[in-house]
Amino acid sequence: MERSNVPGTPRSMNRLSHSRFLSDSDEFSESSKKTPMLVDPDKPHMSRELEWYFSLLSNKVHKAFVIALFKSLQQGQNVDREDVMSAIDNICAESLHEIDITNYVQAVCGHVREAGEVMEEENEKNDSHAQQLRFAAEAEMQEDTIERR
Repeated sequence: MERSNVPGTPRSMNRLSHSRFLSDSDEFSESSKKTPMLVDPDKPHMSRELEWYFSLLSNKVHKAFVIALFKSLQQGQNVDREDVMSAIDNICAESLHEIDITNYVQAVCGHVREAGEVMEEENEKNDSHAQQLRFAAEAEMQEDTIERR
């Protein structure tokens, strides 16, 4: 069987409609079944249509990940910290309308609240140690000054 005829390969896929690729139900729209996609096997780079398709597909996957993560948080399920950080750092984009949900996340996710409490305790210890170091440094400077006289 020739590779271009294998179902599911880019050469066998239909040309994507630039006006609408996926319908609201995430099914392929009828307008995407009209003409064959333009992919030249002699050129090593992807066609614009294929790049656009992969970008759209990637956006759909990222959106589904973030929605699933948010629903998991709402339902009080355990969520890995790395998943949350990945969503925040790599997927979610800042908007002009920012909402502080820190209190919400701390109320819903016990492990986040516990981590925050541990961080506060560590910060208090660090502040205490920094203050002790400052006092020790000041005392040492005073001793040096007294010895010089």
